[in-house]
Amino acid sequence: MAYLENPYDGLVGGTWLRGNLHTHTTVSDGQLSLQQTVNLYAGFGHDFLALTDHEILIDPAGIAALDSRGMILVPGYEVAGGPHVVHLGAHQRLAPTLSRQEIFNAVPQAGGLVIVAHPDWLGQFDHATIEQLREWTGYAGMEIYNGGIEEEDGSCYALSKWDMLLAAGRRVWGFANDDCHNPAKSGRGWNVVYVTDRSAEGIVDALKKGRFYASTGVTIRSIQVEGLQVRIEAEDADRILAIGATGKRLAMADGNLLELRVPDSARYVRFECLGRRQAAAWTQPMFVHADAKSMKALSFLDTWNVSPRMADSDLADVDPVKAATRCTMPVQGRPFGHILEGFVDLRPQIEAQPGVVFLRTTFRKTAGRGILKLGYDGPIRIWLNGKEVFHGPGTNPAVLDKMQFFVDFREGENEILIAMNSNGGKVWGLFARAETPGRD
Repeated sequence: MAYLENPYDGLVGGTWLRGNLHTHTTVSDGQLSLQQTVNLYAGFGHDFLALTDHEILIDPAGIAALDSRGMILVPGYEVAGGPHVVHLGAHQRLAPTLSRQEIFNAVPQAGGLVIVAHPDWLGQFDHATIEQLREWTGYAGMEIYNGGIEEEDGSCYALSKWDMLLAAGRRVWGFANDDCHNPAKSGRGWNVVYVTDRSAEGIVDALKKGRFYASTGVTIRSIQVEGLQVRIEAEDADRILAIGATGKRLAMADGNLLELRVPDSARYVRFECLGRRQAAAWTQPMFVHADAKSMKALSFLDTWNVSPRMADSDLADVDPVKAATRCTMPVQGRPFGHILEGFVDLRPQIEAQPGVVFLRTTFRKTAGRGILKLGYDGPIRIWLNGKEVFHGPGTNPAVLDKMQFFVDFREGENEILIAMNSNGGKVWGLFARAETPGRD
């Protein structure tokens, strides 16, 4: 039975909090001081606020010195020097001289998450191009609405780019933010986040998991999902739309309630709740999986030994016997239930630098014809039981089962060795599965 991969699943024991995640003060180019800005957003009834001045991360003592007015203050800053990105929940500031990909790669060490700001700003709607958004990996989401762009060239919305990414299988969350510089242009966009921990860390964790919706004025009362059946209720909506790939309308209901069985053929669905005076709310995407039982039974090759990054190695010159001896560090794929279940994260080894990383694993099979299923984001060579079985390029992102090819397994223990070029430091890692049709 098909089902939806749904970020709103299992919301118990918590509460919904509303707040803005992109705000400027006189510390950089805003018109209000830090405290005046806090007062402004407390007046809107917000529960949290991220202070994100350009290139300046306010230290914990500075935040603690403010009167929070009952709000949770989330540390952050905005990085310019290229397409702008907002780093939320940061423990340290990353330099604007870094490439965007280097910034995304550094987030696990710097803390928090990064979102791409106002992608459709400027006259060509290209502050962040779709090519860049497709190539980059490691950002949590993008602003699908930015209130600060309403009176600027370009568009304050970025829904088309969002749908293009989602249709390609990217797990990218959609945010609505003020980007406030001028108090007269504030209170336009916010995010409503489901948290079980009322803290800055709790908010950031929920954002990473997609447990929120974006809004410019509409409140979503409930999101109920069972299998492929979805029920959305938004108390002040006049119309609710169900949107699929790539921006295709799957259903529409006038009023504040929409019930829909998502087609099995849909890759994903998201919902737009439209109110008066351009007010709206947007759910996060829900991805369709064709068969819940088989999905839960997926058997990943997720236990590997990995080498350090070999800065002086080249894929063409790899000796598989020597490469196998360098694979000494154990690495485990992401567990079941994680949005990237089975993914083998190589960023700690790659360190956003050029080079080659080797991976080795063993697994047991019955002798016979089988299939290797891979998703990877860098040039790669693969050996099965000492014989090279694949050599090809890779592009971001790594998509589950994107490449599939037949191989011959031997009886008992089999060995796979992979050599992966870091693609100039842009690589994240891979998915790998080995199946014997009719037996697995």
